[in-house]
Amino acid sequence: KGVCQTLLSETCMVHASHTFPCKPAMNCCSIKTATVISCHRIQDDRRWSEYAVKRDNIAREHRARSHVVATLNPSHSHRQLRLPLTMTKLEELKKGLTSTLRMDVNEMYLWHGYDVQHEAAIIGSNLDVRLASDGGLYGAGLYFAENSCKSNQYCQHHGDRGHQDSSKTYALVLCRVVLGDIYHTSTSYTGRRAPGNAAHSRGGGTFDSIVAFRGGQVHREFIVFDNAQVYPEFLFTSGILSI
Repeated sequence: KGVCQTLLSETCMVHASHTFPCKPAMNCCSIKTATVISCHRIQDDRRWSEYAVKRDNIAREHRARSHVVATLNPSHSHRQLRLPLTMTKLEELKKGLTSTLRMDVNEMYLWHGYDVQHEAAIIGSNLDVRLASDGGLYGAGLYFAENSCKSNQYCQHHGDRGHQDSSKTYALVLCRVVLGDIYHTSTSYTGRRAPGNAAHSRGGGTFDSIVAFRGGQVHREFIVFDNAQVYPEFLFTSGILSI
């Protein structure tokens, strides 16, 4: 539990541009007062098999083309190309855990926040891109973050988003996500799949994901459009001590 608490706390962004709470009607900075109640690993052989097949298919596609797929790594000075904070903190806290990831296909650990009423569906089935809103800033996909505070914006208990209650528990899930060949953008995007990729080995092929970072935005967002590119692996349940 100590590792889980540290990961939650140390992937929270320090927002220099605004004071606590950071945004009206959002939960973002309330993560600073969150205490991890439990953390457990989700085991699902069927879902893992689907995820592994998709990961292998993306790797096979990358090998079939002449275009070299850029990988996110900690040495990049440009924030868009830098390894997610979840990855660097996990390596510091739990050495060896990130070594199980396929860096050649940009497989990353990333946060996802949700309403606890959907918890059984996430554990028993998966995140479902078919339920994604067409109003998403970067398309109707599955959204992830490197910062726990960003994902905490979407943590709610039966619709109390922005008004977290200290008497309730909330949850985040730490997911494996295959980002593959990334489309980087600083502008909004509309669609139910990633943009077309001219470097794809087949006509009409797309990028595997979007990584978005706008000028007025303090958090990066990571978006995929295929359920099989996600494996929810660790479920964090927390209580908010004060808002």
